[in-house]
Amino acid sequence: MEDLMMHLRFRNQVMTLEEYLNFSKKILIELGDFHEVFQNVFSRTGDDGHWSKGFKGDYENFEEIIFNQGIGDDEIAYENPDPNNQELTLKSKSFVDFINSYSNVANDSNDQFVIRIIAGSSMENSQGILSIKFPRNNRDVFYRYDFIKNLMERVIETVNPVYAVVTYDKFIAEVEREDNDFWIGWMTYLASLDLEDYLNDVHEKKVYKNGTWFSISCEIPCRDDKPLIAKAVSIRDCLGKDGLLNYKTYL
Repeated sequence: MEDLMMHLRFRNQVMTLEEYLNFSKKILIELGDFHEVFQNVFSRTGDDGHWSKGFKGDYENFEEIIFNQGIGDDEIAYENPDPNNQELTLKSKSFVDFINSYSNVANDSNDQFVIRIIAGSSMENSQGILSIKFPRNNRDVFYRYDFIKNLMERVIETVNPVYAVVTYDKFIAEVEREDNDFWIGWMTYLASLDLEDYLNDVHEKKVYKNGTWFSISCEIPCRDDKPLIAKAVSIRDCLGKDGLLNYKTYL
């Protein structure tokens, strides 16, 4: 069975480092409220860094740990209230996104969720990203349809994305198109309330306050399931021809 991921894109807001950390904390608290596996997390800055010690209580030492891990980049000149200071502070803004990762365990293992939050750039019309990589173990719990559907609903309510998907790499390879920014996955969400005519052949669909969620099957799709691949491609082509799989449509 393939390793699932949840991937969300949202309209990026310019943030100071402090605002980015508060945004990240909000996401982690919501995830912790959703399931106990997210209630004690560790932080890692950069792909090669070490996972931090855990956070205290209600994340009271959150900013301190992440700042001390070295979330900044020495090659970036940060924008500060003091124009003569280009070092990273909690009040800094950046033309590139702030990036940090979180995990339920303090080492790389098959029990590991990995949450990555990319946001805060001052570049115009940029996209923020939230991704959740699912663990390889405990598939009977974490790969259940209802668990993933409900998790996706909680994250959509928290982040208000323009797009969200649950999928895996090999399925993406079967259904992606170079002229689309977004993929069709096992479960997909788009920030549009006018998708009814495109979704006649889906397994389930639900309209939320700001968008529409749908799934193409009751089980994780197999990359060798040609009829299901054809269904995903058909949905992709219908949505894609009207620009609904491109980020600029939602600006």
